[in-house]
Amino acid sequence: MLYSYIVEKSIRQSFDHVNNHRWDEAVKALVP
Repeated sequence: MLYSYIVEKSIRQSFDHVNNHRWDEAVKALVP
């Protein structure tokens, strides 16, 4: 349950970066 919460939080942050047109940071967050 904690793991899914962390994943959801990470996804929300990624969407926030995309919404702010911060594509580079969103990609860096998704790709190791």
